[in-house]
Amino acid sequence: MLFQWDMSQQDFAKLEVKFWKSAKAADKTRDFANELFEGTAKEVAVTRRIDRGAFRQLAFRTNGGH
Repeated sequence: MLFQWDMSQQDFAKLEVKFWKSAKAADKTRDFANELFEGTAKEVAVTRRIDRGAFRQLAFRTNGGH
């Protein structure tokens, strides 16, 4: 699921539905996997925003503040 999300940036719920159509798991396993996927994807999104901000600051400093 994480790979699919990373490539498409689709809504979590839609990806989970698509994934579980072809994968089989016990309800507890499915719930855990969904929770793990959603939490990881959210953290990746936050990390990317932080990285972009840091990159902008670096570019700003490298260009002499212009």
